[in-house]
Amino acid sequence: MWNRKLFTYLIFSFIAYTAAGQPGKSPELELMHNNARQHVKMGNIDAAITTYKQLLALDAADTRVATELGNVLYIKSDYEQAIAVLAPLTDRTDASDTVYQLLASSQAALHHSKKAHETLNAGITRFPHSGLLFYELGTLHYNEGSELNATKAWQNGIVAAPYFAPNYKSIASSFMTSNQPQWGLICGEQYLLMVHDTIGDELFKKSLYKCWKDFFDKITVLSDGNTTGEMIGIFKQLTPVVSDGISVENLTMVRTRFLMEWMKTVVQVDNQTGRRQDISTHSYTPGLFTDQELLIREGLFDIYNEWLFGRAESKAAFEAWNKFHPDAIDKFEKWRAANPFDPTGLRFIPGEQILETTFSKKKKR
Repeated sequence: MWNRKLFTYLIFSFIAYTAAGQPGKSPELELMHNNARQHVKMGNIDAAITTYKQLLALDAADTRVATELGNVLYIKSDYEQAIAVLAPLTDRTDASDTVYQLLASSQAALHHSKKAHETLNAGITRFPHSGLLFYELGTLHYNEGSELNATKAWQNGIVAAPYFAPNYKSIASSFMTSNQPQWGLICGEQYLLMVHDTIGDELFKKSLYKCWKDFFDKITVLSDGNTTGEMIGIFKQLTPVVSDGISVENLTMVRTRFLMEWMKTVVQVDNQTGRRQDISTHSYTPGLFTDQELLIREGLFDIYNEWLFGRAESKAAFEAWNKFHPDAIDKFEKWRAANPFDPTGLRFIPGEQILETTFSKKKKR
């Protein structure tokens, strides 16, 4: 899981940035507001609280300022005061989903679990496409020891808000330590390709690299009959490629051969348009693999695998590789910026039965 206070601050920072320069606000109040944000950025929490309170005294109707004050009080662990500021905002027509997220976080911090659930359910009813609220609901379930309900909430968040990356990371982290690690591989790689806060990426890449080891260790007992049947079936045939262990080189080879087989068996090309269409027997199929195949055709797949797994395998070896390929990672990053990964329409996520069989008896990590 992410650092809760850090994640909340990052969400708050994004909202403060996107809301900057609110129309109709006097230059003096705007200056005070900017000063309050600067105090938060610099870690001067008490000074930020004082400035926010002064702002509210001058303009009590500013929901945005009240929300940011609630956030700073939460960061300070003054949960009672945070609740006192945030709870009245839920009645306002201009309240954001962040109000509900911060209020529920504060209630949960005081072990008011029932109230936190009520707050999040009310928030999701009001904001049914809020990935943030589904993320918070999943975290609440997880902290209560129900990984099954947590994973369901994060999955619902992916469906409701496919561009909200934290839900992919959370559901991937759960599956990485389960008996269905292939879902951790799929959701985890999608997360890394999406627009997201990159703090913690290196640690997450190490988890993804380890998950590939777990996947091949468990592959003989994984069922071909579930939603990832074609994927598992192909990789089972390719286990000799990694018979001497997992490395970036072996992963690149096995993933390349997998994609060649995948494209032959579950993808057809329209001869007139040239478009590639998945014809898998399952309703949820991963456009992720189609994007990977594009990287092969662009001559970037080797570099991409180094970007994903190089440092996770060996920091020294990765640095040595970069010396021999000084512009490679930069070339990939530029291509990635010009060809952003689009998760919409993929929905390659586990079904209800997979969640039940994977997490119903699994204890909290």
